[in-house]
Amino acid sequence: MHNDAKKKNNDAQIQDEKAREREMVQYAIVQEQKQAAAAQLKQKQAAAVAAPQAPSSKKACGVCTYLNNSSHKNCEMCGMPLPLQGGGSYNEYLTNKYSFKQMDAM
Repeated sequence: MHNDAKKKNNDAQIQDEKAREREMVQYAIVQEQKQAAAAQLKQKQAAAVAAPQAPSSKKACGVCTYLNNSSHKNCEMCGMPLPLQGGGSYNEYLTNKYSFKQMDAM
């Protein structure tokens, strides 16, 4: 009877060791997956930063927001003057075009 108890105890220890080994393997797999995902994310972020953005050849109208060809001076949709180089709104255009003295005289 004593031998049966030792055998059961030994079998239980073997079962526990196998369970721990399975847990360790599963943990290692999860860690590898996390590292691979982090590496992929870093690569995507680096590619996004490194990829040069093509300069826009469009100018947004400050009134109707239509995207016009950058060579046009007036909006193709509403006919309002487009911002000068570097963008800007229609209000900025008017401020630059007319001084306050000229506006008072109107």
